[in-house]
Amino acid sequence: MVAIAVILVTLLIFTIYANLQVSSARTYSVHQLEQVCQMTDMLYSQMRSVNNQILQNSNTNRCLSSNTFNRLIEADAGIKLREIQTARSYTRYVSLYNSASNRFVSSSTADFLTDDDIAYYYSRLPDSSGADTCLLRMIGADYATQTSKTRYVYSFVFRVQLRKGGSPDLIIVDVDEDYFADSIGNLRTSSGFQQVILLNRYNEVFSTNVAEGDSTRFSHAKSSNISVEDFPELTDTSGSFSYTCADRTEALVTYAKADSSGFTIFNIVPYSNIFSGLPQLAIITLLVGILVLGIGMFISFRTSARLSAPIEVLYNNYVKKSSGDHDGDELDELSKAFSDMYMKTDKLEQGLISSYSDSKKRSIQRLLHGECDQIPNYTEVYQSYGIDLTAPFYTVIMVSAASSEQRFGPDDPNYFIYNYALENLVSEVLGQFGSVVTYHNSHNTLAVLLPLQKMRTRKSLCRSFSACARSCSASSP
Repeated sequence: MVAIAVILVTLLIFTIYANLQVSSARTYSVHQLEQVCQMTDMLYSQMRSVNNQILQNSNTNRCLSSNTFNRLIEADAGIKLREIQTARSYTRYVSLYNSASNRFVSSSTADFLTDDDIAYYYSRLPDSSGADTCLLRMIGADYATQTSKTRYVYSFVFRVQLRKGGSPDLIIVDVDEDYFADSIGNLRTSSGFQQVILLNRYNEVFSTNVAEGDSTRFSHAKSSNISVEDFPELTDTSGSFSYTCADRTEALVTYAKADSSGFTIFNIVPYSNIFSGLPQLAIITLLVGILVLGIGMFISFRTSARLSAPIEVLYNNYVKKSSGDHDGDELDELSKAFSDMYMKTDKLEQGLISSYSDSKKRSIQRLLHGECDQIPNYTEVYQSYGIDLTAPFYTVIMVSAASSEQRFGPDDPNYFIYNYALENLVSEVLGQFGSVVTYHNSHNTLAVLLPLQKMRTRKSLCRSFSACARSCSASSP
């Protein structure tokens, strides 16, 4: 039973701690994701501000609305774009694209776009006025002119239309990846595999970030074992659910949605990461339980052996052996055991009675000598002896137990019989008046304490004592 209890307690502690770990990880992750959403909303508001600033500035507006290629106009627009870029530390490039002249003008350079680049941008934007999106892409040091792509950026692309008719133009603001890396960095809470996925407002995955082993930062991943299409429908702005990855790994998925930017951020953490500390806890709990079980069994066996020793002796002598090979009579053994027990109990009772009697005698002696107030709480003490000190009237009577012939003295072996008989007779005769307490003041003098509820005449008490004397005379040899 104890072993089963230890196992059940271990399982209970393991389950409770596991649930607490999951709940704590879920709460912490959702709060961190909500903070990331706030940072993305702030960033998106800044990007919208840049977009409006480009549209309202005369140089950049003229560059976007021009139908022809003009280097002077592009130079003025490039100067303004560099001013906008340097005003924000996290902005890497600010660019605009004129679809009529096919000119791509940024804060660093100006050039023509290839058909593939044009198709890339327009394919990511819906065919609606004022649409925008966010992309993760790699760019080079000189951006539009360098073919070697060495740096990741998050590009906010805005669709604008300044000219009547024709293809829409584009405004592109590139943000360093460090901004998002720092934003999602606090989501990394433990070692092991972890994945963060970012979706734009069209529920398209544009960034997959992975951390493995002991890495404290996320890095970009080109592929993922997570299929966002398999996720359940998200009805709340934040929450969590369980998900089975492609490799059959069970994971906790928490998410949060940003209001302004329209981003949805998923944090995928395998349950094995969350429960990483539970095996150690289970082992420690199990070892402590086994230790407690071992100590308990040792104490139990010792106690059981001590208590069952007499029964084991009887079993070995009378049950285990044949009927003709008994070491003694089992009834005699039991009788001896019970006799020893009764003898010890009788000695204890005699000791208690003797102690009680001696204490009572000393208390009555102090009362007769007028020293009762030396006893703490003496009223209650005498009340326990049947002496009511609060009675309205009190009588103390001295009775001599000596005969005229003086035939019996204290040394006579039968002397106590007459003292005992005298106490009984006095108690019986005077008991009609109240509670009687007797005390042998000497070997032949008996003190009688008699509390009275009402005054008794001396004549009535004398008649009672005369009857007592006659009874004593009649009973004496």
